[in-house]
Amino acid sequence: MRRPSQAALNYEPNLVPGQPVYLYGSGYPGRRIVNYAAFSLTPVGVQGDVPRNFLRGYDAIQLDLAVRRDFSISERLKLQFGRKRSTC
Repeated sequence: MRRPSQAALNYEPNLVPGQPVYLYGSGYPGRRIVNYAAFSLTPVGVQGDVPRNFLRGYDAIQLDLAVRRDFSISERLKLQFGRKRSTC
């Protein structure tokens, strides 16, 4: 199998005017997807007008929650119950 040369690989396409880069809706993961119709391929050897790292990733949210309760059994003895939960 023959591998394509670096010049044959187009990594930076052209942006199509008037097309939104993202499509928004509740049916999409993260409520948005990339609109592939907003980009067009460039000829081999021509660099497109979309810069590197143009598209943004989805928001990452992390939540850490801890609940703890201390009980005094005696002056020197304590009992502790706890629960931790993390979303990562």
